[in-house]
Amino acid sequence: MNETIAAAEPGNDVPAAEPPLPVHPGFRLLAFLGAIVVGGLGTGLGYRALGLPRPFVDGVAQPVGTLAIGCLVVLVGIVATWLPLRLLDRRGLDTVGLGFAWRAVPRIALGFLGGGLTPAIVLLVFAATGIATITPESPDLLRATLPMAAGFFLISCWEELALRGYFLQMIGEMSRPWIAAVASGLIFGLIHAGNPGANPAGLIITALNGVLLAFLVIRTGSLWLACGYHAGWNVIAAVAFGMRDSGMISRGALAVTDLAGPIWLTGGDYGFEASWVTGGVEAFVLTLLLIVAPRLASEPAAREFYRGRQRVLSV
Repeated sequence: MNETIAAAEPGNDVPAAEPPLPVHPGFRLLAFLGAIVVGGLGTGLGYRALGLPRPFVDGVAQPVGTLAIGCLVVLVGIVATWLPLRLLDRRGLDTVGLGFAWRAVPRIALGFLGGGLTPAIVLLVFAATGIATITPESPDLLRATLPMAAGFFLISCWEELALRGYFLQMIGEMSRPWIAAVASGLIFGLIHAGNPGANPAGLIITALNGVLLAFLVIRTGSLWLACGYHAGWNVIAAVAFGMRDSGMISRGALAVTDLAGPIWLTGGDYGFEASWVTGGVEAFVLTLLLIVAPRLASEPAAREFYRGRQRVLSV
């Protein structure tokens, strides 16, 4: 009789095969970070070697350069996420909330609406109280405004891929989801420390709201939602209203907004996001999304990984 069949028959005292050993989340996290670093350095060196347009010149975001670098870094982020997912976890991008399906569109739209709400509310309040002066512009829509908006969308997605996707899941698996959210938010604040005009208030507010955005991903499982939120913030603030965003101003804006008042109110050279008014409004908007978004943008498969309830074994 065939030995394989015999071993499978009832009564044969053959021990069951041992399950594969789990790949430690720390190793998977290192693989992800390694891919991010190598991909980022390679992209940066290649970009300079080819002499492509600079994304920022003297603190001003340039449309073509921002769009070009945005395309490249998003590609790096997707590949760096896909590699450990496929090779070490044996799962797909949908388990980090990045499923490429029709339902990504409403999740991005919901996030964009939420992200754009804070700068819109703050600007309306500032304009009504005389703090903000808005001057309409006549930019080149095709060669400046649209590339600028697309570039901001892509760069926003890149930051979410780097900090609130696979990274968030691995930190949560090694500790607790709330620890992962705090770690993600702190790093999010620190990476803005090198921006023009960065100040303590701006970094603290950026970090705190980064924590809330991480909790939004953990509660919904949708990374598309966070990408949309981040993009909505940047596009509405920098492109629609021409406000200083993380110390930068942008070419192609539909308007130019000047703020007058104390730094605690206007944010100073870092921009309106260093204003304590902005921090309070954004905390309110994100808290509201934390309540309503799970009903509208839930991704159960990804959510379980963000909450640390799934453990992936090597194959």
